[in-house]
Amino acid sequence: MNIAHEIDLLIRARYPLINIISCEEERVLSTIKDIVKDRKALFSWTMGEGLEIICSKGIYPDLEAQDPLMVLDRIEKFAGEAIFVLRDFHLFWKDNRVLVKLKSLCSCLKKSTKNIILITPSSIIPPELKDHITVINFPLPDYNEMERILEDIIDKTSIKVNLSEGVKERIIKSALGLTGNQSERVFFKCITINANIDERSIDQILYEKKQMISETPALEFFPVTENIGSVGGLEELKGWIKKREKAFSLEARDYGLPTPKGILMVGVPGTGKSLVAKAIAGLWKMPLLRLDIGAIFAGLVGQSEENIRNAIAISETIAPCILWIDEIEKGLFGQQRSFGDSGVTARVSATLLTWLQEKTKPVFVVATANDIKGFALEELRMGRFDSIFFLDLPSEKERSEIFKVHLEKRRPVIRHYDINHLSAITEGYTGAEIEQIIIESMHNAFNEDGRDFTTGDIEDTIHTIIPSSEMMKEKIDELKNWVSEHRIRSASRIAKKKPLLFDKTYIKLEPYRDVRHET
Repeated sequence: MNIAHEIDLLIRARYPLINIISCEEERVLSTIKDIVKDRKALFSWTMGEGLEIICSKGIYPDLEAQDPLMVLDRIEKFAGEAIFVLRDFHLFWKDNRVLVKLKSLCSCLKKSTKNIILITPSSIIPPELKDHITVINFPLPDYNEMERILEDIIDKTSIKVNLSEGVKERIIKSALGLTGNQSERVFFKCITINANIDERSIDQILYEKKQMISETPALEFFPVTENIGSVGGLEELKGWIKKREKAFSLEARDYGLPTPKGILMVGVPGTGKSLVAKAIAGLWKMPLLRLDIGAIFAGLVGQSEENIRNAIAISETIAPCILWIDEIEKGLFGQQRSFGDSGVTARVSATLLTWLQEKTKPVFVVATANDIKGFALEELRMGRFDSIFFLDLPSEKERSEIFKVHLEKRRPVIRHYDINHLSAITEGYTGAEIEQIIIESMHNAFNEDGRDFTTGDIEDTIHTIIPSSEMMKEKIDELKNWVSEHRIRSASRIAKKKPLLFDKTYIKLEPYRDVRHET
């Protein structure tokens, strides 16, 4: 439902107390003006300015009302149809006199044609009012509204802009996820730097966007620096990802394909789970957001739930995008959830689970976990994730590819490295450990008069590093059993067994005898 239509519906239905959650007071007030037009009188109140007339309809209340109790008294005594938009009112939530007066006023408003709309930056509501107040989250600007903001900025500055439709679309999409005020500031900054709005503005907008989103609790904007070629091995998983590269396109929707929901990757640390998340964003050319689980939880009552809702809202506004949830078992899913926090973790987890199941916006979730042994059935069932992949220790062939990736990254021309030998002697090592082996070998060679590092240097380093897999053998074997039982899917390509028809084991057949007639 459109947000303006939803607010209008609540006003017409005589909801006495409506709380709109937004830090953009002017944008919300502008929307309310467009809704009301000339149907009702409209007044706005702030702690600094008191009551202000937006549309009086010929009826004027006493404007001398800077005190919150006084303005509530003016609203109660006002005769006629009116909407009172109260800003800064959340600052008085701890004042019991204000709460009692507001609660009492709600009963009176039900019998009148007056509404109170509160604009607050947070959804934290005193328990005394929860039964009387209706909460609405005011969304961030969508594509059409962001386009109007851009066009208004261009008109205000009188600059001559010659944007192709493609560049204009990229500029608008790059700004999605910002508030109206933030996007205005960024557009003005681009004009100040470049004396225009053009293709150069995109990088500037993305940089500013990264800074602003980083101020949002629990979300971090990651620049896309990796591609699918940065991932060594994992052919089954890479093939799955490549097949869905065009799944977000209009052609896919016309074909009837649903938007991909996401994947859960399980495996010991260092097997490339985080790298795959970055590579998906690079291949699909989508923004990458990382959900910081630790930053979700806050000390204030209700703040943790609001943090997860805000993170979801921003990711949906930026969509299509990749939402990366690293080590999801540490705090949200599985046995490591805290049960001594008055149910906060359970409520946050429930919000995320419901969203994973019901989301319609093209937000592709890439979740990673080191262990899923303690996961509940509802956390793993199909519908929340499209597939669950196990990232095993790399095979010899995959280790060879990993060595190639990291050596080519540091030495574009590989001539004197025996990759086959190195991959053969690194059984049990993860991709992260192989990368660290190469870096350590480079340090050793660099400190010997800056000579180039050799296969021998790498082999010497291998013998000094104990693979972490030796300490996680039981966990790895358990996950492998899950793969063999088809409970999760292997990210690596497994050689298929030959069918019985081609098996060279023969069964000797005896001639048939009817034993009933034998004596």
